[in-house]
Amino acid sequence: MIKDQPSPKTQSMSMRWTHYNAETIAVEEHMAWDPSLLHAPGEVAWLDVVAPHQELLNQMVLDMDWHPLIKEYHSMAGQRPSFYALDQHLLISARMLSETDADAEDESIAIVLGEGYLVSFQEREGDAFHPVRERLTNNIGALRKRKADQLLYRVLDALCDPYFLVAESLEEAMEDMQETIEAGELDEVPAKLRQFRAAISSHRRSVAPLRDVIAGLIKSESPLLSKAVYGWLRELHQQSMLLVDTSEQLRERLSDLQAHYQVAQNDRLNETMRLLTIVSTFFIPLTFLVGVYGMNFEHMPEIKWTFGYPMFWGLSILLALGMAIAFRRRGWF
Repeated sequence: MIKDQPSPKTQSMSMRWTHYNAETIAVEEHMAWDPSLLHAPGEVAWLDVVAPHQELLNQMVLDMDWHPLIKEYHSMAGQRPSFYALDQHLLISARMLSETDADAEDESIAIVLGEGYLVSFQEREGDAFHPVRERLTNNIGALRKRKADQLLYRVLDALCDPYFLVAESLEEAMEDMQETIEAGELDEVPAKLRQFRAAISSHRRSVAPLRDVIAGLIKSESPLLSKAVYGWLRELHQQSMLLVDTSEQLRERLSDLQAHYQVAQNDRLNETMRLLTIVSTFFIPLTFLVGVYGMNFEHMPEIKWTFGYPMFWGLSILLALGMAIAFRRRGWF
C-alpha cells in the first residue's frame, strides 16, 4: 500500500555532499550550506538535503537565484508534480516511493539541475536514490564520466522503479484476494478492497504527473541537457507511460475483483435464503396442524381420542419426512 508520511518537521535535517569526476569521488555529510561547493571545477556536485529547514530554503534561493517555488517545498506534499525550465537551472517537483516491509511510503521531492550540479530535497532518510549512490560509489557504468544531466536522468529513473514494485505487489495481493474470495472467506474482503482502491488511486495520482514532468523535460530543449540525455529521457518517458497503463490495468483488475466479491456475496446470501426458505417450508404444515388443534372447540373428535396425541406427532413426522424426500429429489439440499 501507499501511505503519506509525517511532516518533515518531525525529521532531523541532514545534508550529503557528493563530488565526483571520472577518477575520484568524495562524499561528505555536514550541516553547512556553502554555494561555492556547487561549482567545483572539473567535478559534478550533488547535494542531497533531507528535511530542509525553511531558513535554509530561503537562503539557497537567495544565493543561487533559484525559482521561488523552492521556498514552498514544505507545502508541496499535496500538490501535483511539476516542471519549470529557467535560464540557469531546471526545477522538478515529484513524488517518491520508498519500499518498506509492508507498505510503500510516499513523499514529496524537489530537484534542481544547474550547470555542473544537482540538488535534491526529500522529506526523510531511506530513499529511492540508493541505486544511484551505489553506481557512483562503485563506478558502475559511465555515470562518473558524464555531466550533471546524466545524474538527473539516473535520479528520475530511480524514482520510476519503486512504482513498478508497488504495482507488482498490488497485483500479487489482489491475486491472493481472488483466492480468498473463491474460498468463501469474505468477512475481511470489503476492508481490503477499500485499501486496494486507495493505493491504486494514489499510485495513479503520482505516475501520471511524473509522466508529464518527463515529457516537459523532453520538450524544454534546455541547454543543460545533452542530446544523449534527451534520448534516455524519451526511453524513460516510455517507461512512465507503461506505469500509467499498469495503473489503469490495476484499476480494471480491482473492478473485476469487486464484481467477483459481489457475486460471491450474492451466492452466500442466496444460499442463506434458500436454507431459511426450506426451514420455513417444513414448518408451514406443522404450523397448520398446531393451529387446527390449538382451537378451543368443544366437539373436536381427536381431542378426546386416546391415540389423538400420538396421531398428531405421527402425522407431523410423516409430513416432514415427505417434504424432506421431495426436496432431496429436487436437489434443493
